[in-house]
Amino acid sequence: MSTKVDALHSELKGWRPGRLNRTLQRPVAPHSKTISPALLTVQAIKNIFSRCSRAFFLLGTFGCAVAGAQSPASDSLKIESLECRGNDSTSCPFILSHLYLAAGDELNEEEIQNARLRLESIQNFRSIDIFLEKGSARGLARIVVAVQENSPFLKEALVGTSLRMTSLSQVLAGRLSHQNLFGAGKNLDLEVSGRVALNGPRREGFIGRLQYVDPHILDSNSYFLIAGLGYVDSFGESRKGDRYELERTALDLTVGRRLFDFSYVALEYQRRVGAQFKYRERARDGTFIGEDLHGDYGILFLAYGWNSEDDPWFPTSGSRLDYSVGYVPGISDTYHSIAFRKTWRTTAGSLWSFRIGGTPGTKFRALRDESLGLSFSFGRPFSASADYGVRRGRWYVEPGTNEAQNYPAWENVLEIGFKTGVRFELESFGIVDLYLIVSGEVQTGND
Repeated sequence: MSTKVDALHSELKGWRPGRLNRTLQRPVAPHSKTISPALLTVQAIKNIFSRCSRAFFLLGTFGCAVAGAQSPASDSLKIESLECRGNDSTSCPFILSHLYLAAGDELNEEEIQNARLRLESIQNFRSIDIFLEKGSARGLARIVVAVQENSPFLKEALVGTSLRMTSLSQVLAGRLSHQNLFGAGKNLDLEVSGRVALNGPRREGFIGRLQYVDPHILDSNSYFLIAGLGYVDSFGESRKGDRYELERTALDLTVGRRLFDFSYVALEYQRRVGAQFKYRERARDGTFIGEDLHGDYGILFLAYGWNSEDDPWFPTSGSRLDYSVGYVPGISDTYHSIAFRKTWRTTAGSLWSFRIGGTPGTKFRALRDESLGLSFSFGRPFSASADYGVRRGRWYVEPGTNEAQNYPAWENVLEIGFKTGVRFELESFGIVDLYLIVSGEVQTGND
């Protein structure tokens, strides 16, 4: 047990009238993500054991978890009750579902900090404060989760200019979500994204998706459900005349289960209707070949991921992974996709991130974000501005590389470039993202 909990434990065991050492309380200004160095040190040490147990689980053994288990101290504080404050439109059971503790459990400081991260990541609340109050008897404590609610309506807008390998296009995207249906944290989300070709090889298309999310099926803390309807229409070509066109409508249903502190597994079935894929590409001898494929078919996806970031749009710490394997019944091929991001914050306030495979989505929504496949990012936050109605913001520069798109599989072309932009949250609207991405190509040989 940490010295912070020891101090609180002594205070509550001693029943000193009029004094309550609320050592786990951290008043949070809107969108503040600061955690004390002492708690971060304790958290880092405990995370080593947590990650070790997760790794052994994936290998099919629980040895690390067993070896790392410790018997609770006999004089540990017990939780008498849990309660919520400040939740005018959000149900308390939904809030407490992010805290994996119950009345009668031993007090667990690490789990309280993990619960704070889970609540911060869903963006239903402008501020979150988890603290302890004295219970009705010696050795008992009450956990209080105090929140300041955000609007249930989430709005996002994105405007991007893309000059990739001599192809110039403009991207416009928007999202409107209700994050708190029925006061139970259920989500209804509509997203649209369009790309318009401006010059050079054509890249254009439209993506739309309507999605419903139940984060706690039948009030379960372990299982979640996602149902969606999506449409994709895209066209891309290379400067050498290769052309690829895709159009499809898809219905999907996903059931997932939470694992450990921040991980999950999910099984998705997607039914693609009216799918059509056309291509015309160069063969090795310089002639063009093509095919027009169309039909209805289903895909099964098995996914594993985690999300320990403290914010989906403005992360300052943590990591996010999304890995999936897809299988088309009747076809032996499988499809793999991976996206990973890790973010650090320096003592000077600079923000660094490393990314593989683009921007990973959360288990509830994929974030549309044009990026290079392998990249590093450097950024700095801006201060809030009441005059301009800016709650928070960040600028960033992100160099990276990617396997070039819209080329035949036998031709190895590497894309190298950078992305730069600003992202901010406005009081009057929501999230706004403006960016510029520029890249060139390097021929690396043929297979």
